[in-house]
Amino acid sequence: MTDLAVAPPPNKLEDLLAHRTAHTIETLLALIAPGPNDLVVWSGSLLEGFGNETSDIDVYVIADDITHRPGVRSPFFDGADIVSANVVGKTRIDVNYMPSNAVNGAILALNSFDEFDDSRTKFDTEVLEFLHRMSFAVPLNVDEVPQRLRPSKAALSNYISATKLDNANSYKADSIGAARKGDLHTAILCERLRIRSLVDVLLAKNSETNTRFEKWRFAKLHRCGETQVYHDLAISEGITCCGRQDSALEDYLATIRAFATSLEDRVI
Repeated sequence: MTDLAVAPPPNKLEDLLAHRTAHTIETLLALIAPGPNDLVVWSGSLLEGFGNETSDIDVYVIADDITHRPGVRSPFFDGADIVSANVVGKTRIDVNYMPSNAVNGAILALNSFDEFDDSRTKFDTEVLEFLHRMSFAVPLNVDEVPQRLRPSKAALSNYISATKLDNANSYKADSIGAARKGDLHTAILCERLRIRSLVDVLLAKNSETNTRFEKWRFAKLHRCGETQVYHDLAISEGITCCGRQDSALEDYLATIRAFATSLEDRVI
């Protein structure tokens, strides 16, 4: 396995803010100006241990009323919108205002998930990632996050496992069909997609419920100690080959980045 450094989460948000921004927790809360019943939490990849020096700081404000909040509105859950705003600096702080009714509804729907129920809720990836982040979020303006706002880790694991297994079965059928037709390129691609989905099931069953699947798949395998799966996935993705040393990875990275840049030049 490549020596992949998964950074430990910062001990304190104060230290992170001091090194990367002009804010303290107090000045950030003053800027957000939460209401008396609002909950402000810190979460995201930096807290989880996957982030790096380019990662944003993610803050969530759960409030009864967000209609007066300026920012970009986007769909969230059950017809409700969220409002997202940025605090610009050396490291960007993403502040997301979440309507409490929709948050409570999403958590209740997840916690009652039954994979055999045909009427079960299907979550958008961004909603599911928010639920994952709430499972370990750190409160900034209160002592503790209310338990009702902590989604069940078991429910997160079950939901991801069930949906990813469905995906894997679909890719398997597609791969078989493409191979029978003689379209081996598509068959191989579908097998790669099938493997990714099955790895995600394995990780979810190990309580790795971060939904940035493509970005953190290898980091999660590293953290779980799944050395053999890590190695075999790298081969199936074409990242490493039998006999290829880690020293060749930089050349491979340069090659695929050049290809990506050529595509970027064509489409932008």
